[in-house]
Amino acid sequence: MYLLQIILIVAKIFGFIKAPWLLVLLPLWLVIGFFAIVYYIGNRDHREFID
Repeated sequence: MYLLQIILIVAKIFGFIKAPWLLVLLPLWLVIGFFAIVYYIGNRDHREFID
């Protein structure tokens, strides 16, 4: 219930700013993807090092 209210507030803020969702979310997904790749490579190298 509380989470839903937060989502609605954020939606109202973005609606007020009228920012395109794709342009807002694209940099965020790029950052998440970059860290996910770095994390995956780091774990893979770590496993190879242990073996």
